[in-house]
Amino acid sequence: MGFLNALAWTVIVLWLLRTMYFSVLQLTDRNPMRIAARQVMAQRTGGWWFLGSIVAALWLVFG
Repeated sequence: MGFLNALAWTVIVLWLLRTMYFSVLQLTDRNPMRIAARQVMAQRTGGWWFLGSIVAALWLVFG
């Protein structure tokens, strides 16, 4: 159980760091091509990270 709890916390922390990373880059970058490419990459992977963080949070609450 300790390993799964650590894994759940890792997923949540990585999702938060990823979200903050894309937010900060979006605010600071002025190159429209890089912004567009980053938005596409964030959209392609964002759903899986969000779903993983929800599952991890549910595991920590109910597991």
